[in-house]
Amino acid sequence: MYLHKIFIKTLDASFDKKSELRRFVRFCAVGLLNTAVTFVTFTLLRAVGVDIYVSNVLSYAAGVVNSFFWNKTWVYRSREKKFLREALLFLLFFAICYGVQLLVFKAALHLLPESVSQLCGMAVYSVCNFILNRLFTFNDKKQQQ
Repeated sequence: MYLHKIFIKTLDASFDKKSELRRFVRFCAVGLLNTAVTFVTFTLLRAVGVDIYVSNVLSYAAGVVNSFFWNKTWVYRSREKKFLREALLFLLFFAICYGVQLLVFKAALHLLPESVSQLCGMAVYSVCNFILNRLFTFNDKKQQQ
């Protein structure tokens, strides 16, 4: 199934489309912050001579901590007492999305500059992350909008 079809599935009749649109806008705002955290961390680590792949991993680790906090508290407004479940699913989906972005990053390095390759991987990561976390991690339809 194409990613856009999966995304549309998250906005089907079982979800309030207006609330989902607001949620997606908040997700995009957090995504911009995560992109900045990840990219700045990557750039700073590379500037001090840290290996390209170590820099990539560490920058995503910084981004995932930031992402979990803001997605749980602001985007999905999860007040459930399922912190461990949510954190584990979030980390699992981070790992899956990170793996996908790493493949894109490595492939792009053959054609594009390092920083552009990093941004390409980040874009793929972001789409995968939204879809998986919306469908599985923070899918409680009773949560506050």
